[in-house]
Amino acid sequence: MYEGLLLYSAVNYDADRIVVPNDYDLRMRIMYEYHDAPTAGQPGREKTYLILTRDFYWDHQYTWVHNKRRTGVVVFVDRFSKMVHLAAVPAEVTVVPTARLFVDMVFKHHSMPLDIVSDRDPRFTARYWQEVFTLLGTQLSMSTVAIWEQKRQQLRE
Repeated sequence: MYEGLLLYSAVNYDADRIVVPNDYDLRMRIMYEYHDAPTAGQPGREKTYLILTRDFYWDHQYTWVHNKRRTGVVVFVDRFSKMVHLAAVPAEVTVVPTARLFVDMVFKHHSMPLDIVSDRDPRFTARYWQEVFTLLGTQLSMSTVAIWEQKRQQLRE
């Protein structure tokens, strides 16, 4: 232990490495810094593994790095300008990283879209937009069907 960090060393002359807990998001953030960040230069799978193992250790690290290659693409298209934004993502991409990609790649250039076309199921879309609004600091208030029925009734009268 050093300053609250658990350190690991395979042999006495080996440099100490930080032990990373079984936390997917933490490991992906570390992987981003060592592979995807502009300063990392995307060194490839084998070199990324070697660079990571200089500073970090976790169980089955080689297999984990090997399996985390980007196998999917998230596509955002601005139908007005015809601009396409592409991002390589893991096959099991979740709502939070997708929402962050949207804010970083689309919203900051084009603002909020007027409509959205998605091939995802409604549960993904709902959670996705909730996460986007959270990232933007917007309070998302949901109304009930009964309130809209009352308003519709008032408008008819």
